[in-house]
Amino acid sequence: MPRKQFKADLDDAIKGKHSLEHIANCCVHEDGFTFTFAHPALESPVTITVSVPEQSDYPTAHYYTLFCDDNAPKDVADIVDKLGQPTSMTINQFLSHVSDALSGSSNAESDAESLQDHDSDDDSDDEDIYRQDFDTVSPTPAFAMPTKTTRANPSSQFSSRIRSDLRSAKDAGFKIAYFGGLLDNYSCVVSVSISARKLGISQEAMQAWRIEPSDYIILLLQYKEGYKTKEELLALAAGSVPTYLEMRVGASKTYKPTQGQVINAFSVAKKKTAHDSSSVQDSGSEKLRDIFISKPLNDLLCDRLVFLVRYRDAGMSWQGAEDSYMMRQTDHDADVCAVAQHFEKEEAPGYPAVVTADHLDDHSCKTHSFPLAAMQFTLRHFVRCTEFCLVCHKKLSTTVEALKPYVCNEPLCLYQYMTLGFGPSIEHEIMHQDKVVDLLLSFCYSSASLGRLKTFPTGLSLSLPRSIALPVKEQVRHLYGTIAQPPEPSLSRLEGRLQARFDMTKLEILFDDTNSNCPLRKGDWIAIELPDEPGSPSFHCRIQDTLGPSATTGPLVGQVTPDSKTAKWCTAFIDKYNTNFDDLQDAEKRGAVQNLLALLPSVRKMKTYLLEQSTPDLSRWVDTISPAALAILRWTLASNRSCIVEVDHRQAVHGMSGYVQFRFAMGAPDKEARFLKAVKETAARLKSKYPTFYAWHGSMLQNWHSIIREGLHFNETLNGRAYGNGVYHSPHYNTSLGYSGMHPSYQGSVPGPYMWPNSDLQISGAIAFNEIVNAPEEFVSKTPHYVISQLDWVQTRYLFVKCGASANDELPKFDQLPEHKLEQDPARIPTGEQSQIVIPTLRIKAAKRKLANTKSPGPKKTKKVRGLLNKITKSPPVIDLTGETEDEIQPVYDGSELSDSLSVATDDEDLEIFKELQPPQQLAVRTGPPQTDFVPGSLDHDQLPKLPTPSYANPK
Repeated sequence: MPRKQFKADLDDAIKGKHSLEHIANCCVHEDGFTFTFAHPALESPVTITVSVPEQSDYPTAHYYTLFCDDNAPKDVADIVDKLGQPTSMTINQFLSHVSDALSGSSNAESDAESLQDHDSDDDSDDEDIYRQDFDTVSPTPAFAMPTKTTRANPSSQFSSRIRSDLRSAKDAGFKIAYFGGLLDNYSCVVSVSISARKLGISQEAMQAWRIEPSDYIILLLQYKEGYKTKEELLALAAGSVPTYLEMRVGASKTYKPTQGQVINAFSVAKKKTAHDSSSVQDSGSEKLRDIFISKPLNDLLCDRLVFLVRYRDAGMSWQGAEDSYMMRQTDHDADVCAVAQHFEKEEAPGYPAVVTADHLDDHSCKTHSFPLAAMQFTLRHFVRCTEFCLVCHKKLSTTVEALKPYVCNEPLCLYQYMTLGFGPSIEHEIMHQDKVVDLLLSFCYSSASLGRLKTFPTGLSLSLPRSIALPVKEQVRHLYGTIAQPPEPSLSRLEGRLQARFDMTKLEILFDDTNSNCPLRKGDWIAIELPDEPGSPSFHCRIQDTLGPSATTGPLVGQVTPDSKTAKWCTAFIDKYNTNFDDLQDAEKRGAVQNLLALLPSVRKMKTYLLEQSTPDLSRWVDTISPAALAILRWTLASNRSCIVEVDHRQAVHGMSGYVQFRFAMGAPDKEARFLKAVKETAARLKSKYPTFYAWHGSMLQNWHSIIREGLHFNETLNGRAYGNGVYHSPHYNTSLGYSGMHPSYQGSVPGPYMWPNSDLQISGAIAFNEIVNAPEEFVSKTPHYVISQLDWVQTRYLFVKCGASANDELPKFDQLPEHKLEQDPARIPTGEQSQIVIPTLRIKAAKRKLANTKSPGPKKTKKVRGLLNKITKSPPVIDLTGETEDEIQPVYDGSELSDSLSVATDDEDLEIFKELQPPQQLAVRTGPPQTDFVPGSLDHDQLPKLPTPSYANPK
């Protein structure tokens, strides 16, 4: 049987019976196998994954698809790409073929030309546009063999429809590429992409989302059994769509990924976790990588898009279609067409036209392009990601604006966000932004300990010891500080505790009942209190092993360990981690969050641990961080919806040397666009020379945890409103300093117990420095304070943090004046501690753009700057029948280095798809005289010279 022979040959390869040079570590993997290629010229072995989907045809009609890992050298990856899909080889022959081909690629003096001895198709003519991406030794198109459902002879009408669909996407401003037998109706992949610089995303949002302006956002559509039009997809039975179509979203420095990257994107075995995608994100290579919301976007597209398009065909808007889908999930008999709002056109001001364009709403089109509709839907949920829940994808009803996406109030959504890979990588944040992590943990600790924490990590199934859930009421507060309220006594926290003896030198627990087994299990986390020791110290630890009535623990976490004079055995109360966080009262939840944060190591220690690991993962630090503490850490970082980055000397404000400075951006991604629009309109209306000015905003330390999540607003009255309703600012640092709790008469800090004990920064206060639209006559009040009720007129730029004395010794000193100073309104220059503030030119790139919704990248493209490129390499002329010319110039953003002038030019083979086949009678016919004396049909084959018959040949 073919499958048995395949498995037998694979077993031989795994056992190393063939002893192939450079090939090792062969093992079974999904529907194929993996192996490593090692060579002295390579720094490390390269892992290659092989897929054999048609094992039933082995060894005569099967084919291999192979790709290497992301860390492979470029020349090796190129050779693997060019190997294509070898067919009709045994596993031994295939491995030998790959080894021979790669042996040349690993030599520093050779390149991909070494493959020419093994691939007869490398010299094929360029007119076969598929061979340039898939140089294969068989005529089989890439990705799959022809299936029974594919059309044997695709009609010209079918090819024209494909061209029409892709041309519609191209005319809408997207770049098109494809892989495989698209026009032959074989399995194929269509790529639709757009430059991130065209999406109107602010610099702060790009930084928060880890997207570069030079990136391309790419949507890949894999048609598994040939291209399907929109009508064919809508006609499929429910549940059968994944059989014919899958989609993936990613980003790359080029508009077109390679074959290996496309295969990798759709390979189940190579799906990346949140941590993997974060590491790839920072690689800086041109590889196709996941973006920060690739997983939720992929699920949304594959599970719902076809259903949503059906609702769109009924006349609904995108939002109406999504609401209808959600209604049908809860009530299958719901009459979604009876809801008038589902048919109302959705308004999305402030976004570029390419983001808000709606191809399905264009009734002038006889047919609609599914790839274009899919890309427009992708951009809707990418650019506007903060408006939707990342898990259930429903539109968020909250008025809170944020720079990072989050989830709705459903506990299940929060659980999936935190535990199933939808959230960000906290390990990446700790390793690359350790001071920001310290800042966020300090804010959360102060908010919990001072009773200002109002949102909690419910729904995460957190288990903790009842003894740490000390109730924390909201504190009584006055202008210059906070008066602590004692925790409410609670006898319930003492219930269920176990009594035993504890040896601190051996870390051993002994229960008095020697006739029963230990009530603890290996891996349990417990809290231990020593009531007979001075101060009744308490610790937390993990059970490492149990034997009879005794147990041994891991290292103790918590208070300072008593000295060696402590008695060998002492009385201990043991509290197991068996209390559900969700069952606690709000006051008890504050106490639990506070105490769990206190059990975390310092950020510096966590960073050191992660840098020492081959795979950074805090969950592996099992004896130091409990699952409950890790969950609180993850929630604190993941729920931060603003963008905070420590500044360098070029961005630092002069005159605030005693503070750690952070660049701080709050609000939704389009808030920057709304702010810039307000600046432009107000400046034009008032004819102001200085469109904006800067001012201070102070707030108590315990308020910043909510401020960075909800933004600045005036929903609560904390300090009175003597000058009206609005956000209060001051041009004087000392005035806002008082509202931050760092007033000189109050010794400049919040009391020590309310600072996170393991903080490296030892933060005692924070104050914001905001940019404001310069229209004081339109403020609620302009003296003695600026009171602004228009929230779009305020944009936070800096956050200044006061740190402890020990931390100040390690902080950077910004004593030099900035090289480029921002010209300020002379009447409204803010003052610092001792002098006027000097602000560097921020160079907000978004400010140089045209308003986001004034230009749409449609059929006319930005002019490409080719002069420099032509000096490097001469490209053959490209015939483009799409109507695009070099002379049609439509700049997307004026005066910005983010213009599309350096956009990657479309490859020649990708332009070929738009060329309609010419009828035979229109082919050019040469009419001049013949250039030789050859007469067709006059050649006598018998008169041609022939080689002598070989001596070893048998006569016929």
